[in-house]
Amino acid sequence: FHGLQAGMSSGATVIGLATTNPREAIAGKCHHVLSDFTGIDFQMLCSYSNHNQ
Repeated sequence: FHGLQAGMSSGATVIGLATTNPREAIAGKCHHVLSDFTGIDFQMLCSYSNHNQ
């Protein structure tokens, strides 16, 4: 979880992938949780980056 924590501390938008760890384990450590990259496109990622606005 160090990478998620580092990203959050830096002020970056953090998207966690629930692959190795379950969604519940990483939900509080990132802005968004995805099961995998299926169906993700550029516009969706851009919309996720607006968490501070």
